[in-house]
Order: sequence, then structure tokens, then C-alpha cells
Amino acid sequence: MISNKPFKMLCIDASTSHFGFAEYVNGELVDVSKTDFGDVYSINKLEKMFKFFEILFRSRACNHIVLEQPVPLQFSRAVVQINQVVGMILATAFQQGITTDFVHNRTAKRLLGVTERGKLGKAQGIEIVKKLYPQFADQIVNDHIADAVIVGEAYKKLMIEKSSTDTISATDLWRGIQFLKDNSEKNSR
Repeated sequence: MISNKPFKMLCIDASTSHFGFAEYVNGELVDVSKTDFGDVYSINKLEKMFKFFEILFRSRACNHIVLEQPVPLQFSRAVVQINQVVGMILATAFQQGITTDFVHNRTAKRLLGVTERGKLGKAQGIEIVKKLYPQFADQIVNDHIADAVIVGEAYKKLMIEKSSTDTISATDLWRGIQFLKDNSEKNSR
């Protein structure tokens, strides 16, 4: 039996300071937002982020989190910091029984048609997302929000590609994932 509960997916573009969010319900984008924690990274800032995400995940009642896969950077300090942030997000999700997944940023951008890199790629991503979702154009104010939407749209495409049939709808796919999650929770008790 397929679950009738809505499948709520939150896609996150994470950094050590700035976050973009794209919220989907049954495969449809319903909200975009951002938050900033300032520029100086510290363990106290990580604790504030933990509390923020704890509240965010509960208030959004999301079933699934999709993050942009952390990319190895040239500077080891930055790699450690972003991995701490991503680890904190994963731990918070796991603590609340929320499933998680990743999409590599290059895969996501390729699937959405972002061909440029660097600042040009960021601008191109913003324009693509604004054209795809004109109702959110005024809210897509930076590349973090655009990247969260790009991750969400790419994830939808990847999930549909993974399904063995072209006839499955995105809503049925989301409900199927929720069904699997519900059954795995029942079996683990």
C-alpha cells in the first residue's frame, strides 16, 4: 500500500555561513528561502546552526533532506569546516528520523543546463531557476537559493531516471519513497 502522506523534501545548499533552501511537497516546489550565520566560523556558530536546523526540520515536517555533495576544496581548513557543517546537518536529520541523500553539484548543474563556471555559472544558475519558477523570481536573490533549487530539480530527474519505467509520476515516486521509509521504521521497532 502506497502512503498518502505528503512527501516533503528540503534541499539545502550549505556552506559555513550561508544556506539556501528549496522545499518540495510531492515533487512540487512550494517555498525557497535563505539564512546567513555571518562570516567567521567557530564551534559556537556550529552550535547555533545545530539549534537552527533542529527547529527548521521540525517546523517544516520534512521527510527527506537532499544536500549538495561537498566538493573537495583546495584549502584543507575549508574542507574540514564544510564537512563539520554537513555532518551536523546529517546528524540532526538522523536524530529526527529524516532520510538524506546527496547530489553532486556538477551533476546537478549539468542536468539543469548550467554550462558556465565560477561567477558566470552562479549568474546562469540564478537565471535558469528564475525562468523555471517565475513565481519565485523575486525570492531567488542569491546563488545559494538557486543552487538549492538546482539540487532539488536534479534530484527529481535522477530519481525518475532510476525508476524502471517512464510511466511513474513524480508524486507516485515520492509516495513510494515515503512508503519504504514508513516500512523500514516499522521493521526496525
